[in-house]
Amino acid sequence: MSKEMRGMVMMLLVLSVSFMFFVGCAKPPTQEMESAEKAVTEAKAKEADLYAADLFKKAEDALKKAKDYVAQKSYKEAKAAAEEAAQAAGQAQAAIEGNKAKMKQEAAQMIDEAEKSLAEIKALTAAAIKKKVQINREELQGMIGKAEVDLVGVKNTLQEQKIRPAYDQVKAMLAQLKGKIGEIATLLGLPAPGAAPPATPAVPVAPAAKK
Repeated sequence: MSKEMRGMVMMLLVLSVSFMFFVGCAKPPTQEMESAEKAVTEAKAKEADLYAADLFKKAEDALKKAKDYVAQKSYKEAKAAAEEAAQAAGQAQAAIEGNKAKMKQEAAQMIDEAEKSLAEIKALTAAAIKKKVQINREELQGMIGKAEVDLVGVKNTLQEQKIRPAYDQVKAMLAQLKGKIGEIATLLGLPAPGAAPPATPAVPVAPAAKK
């Protein structure tokens, strides 16, 4: 065998060994994937999807991306995405309690505001009846009765620590009550809640007296 031939054989052997080493090292990031799956599952079990929705979605999206990379045999990218998913899920878990407390406080404030809005609707309805303004009394009375029952339900839900459902329900209820206040106020010729007061006309300045 000539010297050139031996050199080519050695080069082929080196390339073959290098290729086998690369293939052997390119394995799916099993441990990272399992850790990411576990972190996302635990975060959901603690209701991170309700109280840290943005971070939880980030974790879910990164985990899906990691699975897609594994399917494409892009293991380096899959590992990075799995680590990102685990990190985001951990951040979501850490944010749950703080967000929960804030949401509970906001829900309680909205309940108070809803009760005041309900009282305002009753007062406006009474004023409309007194002034013989054309309103649908039966519809209003039905809405008021339903709102009172719903408010009791929201309070009970909040006491049961079902904070997100209570928050969403009272938020929607408050928007409906505010809208109804605006409707009745318009019928009575009153400014709608939150409307800017009419501008005060400018007082003309008298010219200075000539001496």
